[in-house]
Amino acid sequence: IENTKKASSGKGDSVGYSEQYVSESLGHWPRHMDAETYSGYSGLDYDPASAAGTDWIGELLGSAGWAMRHNLDVRASMRNAGVYAALGYVREDGIMPRSSDLFDRMSVQFNAWYRPFGWLEIGTSNNYSHRSRGAVLGQENTLVSDALRMSPLLEASPDAAPEGTLSNPLAVIRELEGSRNLLDALAGITYAEADILDGLAFRTQVGYRFGDPSFALGATVKDIQWDSRISYSRGFSDHCIAAALGYDFRNMNTEGAVAVGEAGASSLARRNTAWLDLGYAYGGKIEVNARFAWGSGRYTCSGGLPYLSSYSYPAALSASLSAGWRPWEFIRLRASYGLFQRASGDGGSDEAVLRPLTHSDIGADLEFLDGRLVAAFDLFDKQASYAYSQAMVSPLRSFSVGVRNLGAELGLSWRDSRGGVDYSLGANVSYLKNSCTGMDEGVAGISKETTLTMAKATCMQGMPVWSFSGYRYLGGDGFEGDGADIIGSGIPSWNFGFFADVSYRGFDLSVVASGLAGADIFYGANLLGCNMPDIFASGAGSEYPSVGIQTSGAVFRSSSAMVFDGSFLRIRQLQFGYTLPSRITRRACIEKLRLFVSLDDFFTFTSYPGLDPSTALGAMHPYETGFDNGAYPTMRKAVIGVSITI
Repeated sequence: IENTKKASSGKGDSVGYSEQYVSESLGHWPRHMDAETYSGYSGLDYDPASAAGTDWIGELLGSAGWAMRHNLDVRASMRNAGVYAALGYVREDGIMPRSSDLFDRMSVQFNAWYRPFGWLEIGTSNNYSHRSRGAVLGQENTLVSDALRMSPLLEASPDAAPEGTLSNPLAVIRELEGSRNLLDALAGITYAEADILDGLAFRTQVGYRFGDPSFALGATVKDIQWDSRISYSRGFSDHCIAAALGYDFRNMNTEGAVAVGEAGASSLARRNTAWLDLGYAYGGKIEVNARFAWGSGRYTCSGGLPYLSSYSYPAALSASLSAGWRPWEFIRLRASYGLFQRASGDGGSDEAVLRPLTHSDIGADLEFLDGRLVAAFDLFDKQASYAYSQAMVSPLRSFSVGVRNLGAELGLSWRDSRGGVDYSLGANVSYLKNSCTGMDEGVAGISKETTLTMAKATCMQGMPVWSFSGYRYLGGDGFEGDGADIIGSGIPSWNFGFFADVSYRGFDLSVVASGLAGADIFYGANLLGCNMPDIFASGAGSEYPSVGIQTSGAVFRSSSAMVFDGSFLRIRQLQFGYTLPSRITRRACIEKLRLFVSLDDFFTFTSYPGLDPSTALGAMHPYETGFDNGAYPTMRKAVIGVSITI
């Protein structure tokens, strides 16, 4: 669960300290009407003297945020032991008003290892954190959605009364002011390793995680995992063989989870897995590896919710095979194939259904010009069968959905040094074609309701999994279809990124960027189009639909008028630093001193009119990928920092 950060073997110790101060602001402003345009569109008389002209997104997310981060670490090592300890503190006051999104985290890391004998090592790695955050952060979806629909004619006040069912986001913030959510979490491992004989080794470890809610909403989590393995490797002449036999046990219990608006749900998952690894290599030219695994377990869910199920699954066999071949020094060819079985509940049955998953990959690694130019290329094909329920009803009915991910990945990097300048740069790009390959006989498609929108996430054969379905918008008040047409997909076809690092005489500069293309976003946070820009994504022109067509029913709110291109490029980091010469810092007993400034997530290039195209990809539910439900947006950050090693 946690990797151990060990001090290097041998005598030595060091103390490190780093601090950062961050200025935060909204990274991408949504496009919407001003008060004059809104008045004309709504058929209201516009009076500049009386119209407030409130930018409600600015009122909700336009505050100047800040953060500070501190970290102190100590490491010490001797010939047969080592200790690493760190204390960290983060305080962040985000871009919502009244410090309503204030976040605090204090963390403690402790790692240690000890060799009482030359053949035995024991160690532990542990992390404890205490977190406190404003209660408003659990309601940002609703707040953003309401802010997008608030009339700009209203005064920017918590007492302003919006029309209909809207909630004034400033009033909600005032009501929750001072309310905090607290969380204590502990995670770590404790292990023992023994070199029994020449080439024969044994390792056992216990991993644990308590309190971390990442597995379930609002739940108390108790996660225990025990792993043991015995391995053997032997080399002779140009040959090398290796084998490992292991057993894994996991027990994860969640209590008090919030499930579909009802609190008190709990679950218990137990899993047993035995596995065998085999490997062979010859002369640095040929390499073959195989894995066989047998798994079984039990999943129990309770809490009075009729659509939750409990089931057990029998021993399931999984196997994978990979091979590598280096015909020449500059190229290595790779291939792999895996056949796995996943268990899932099916309609409340006590016996799980084992569903197959296959993964095949062919690729190549290339090196040229003494390793300065490196390239990697892969073609992959992943096919799986999943069980999905169409509605949360009792008795639960599940449907089989076949999914295929076919794609390619390419990575290039260049590293060199000229005239005292060290530099490296690289880029990667991947292509993915996702599709639904089949469903149960007689089932043409399945749909799920989404959190905030009136559009549905739909699986239909030949289309990307969980595409958007709704009406097709023709411009003005024109629509076509029966509400079941596929109008977009949130799964990107292309992902890409690049980096560049340059250093010279203590100065360093780094740039990191990433983005995607070929994904649509359903602007779900804006349930009504009243604040939409004047160009709709359908390409039908700049004619607005009438106010009546927006408010009279669900047709507009479940149509392609709400679908936009989600492509974007973001400069994740632009950092400039300077490390003082050691001949100067050592006079003050400082081993290393580095100063830096950084712009993180500062530049985003996109045509998406909403807040943040990237947050739509991190949806709460997998079937809502591409639905922008108003998640807390990525902030642009200006950072000043220093790190010291003594």
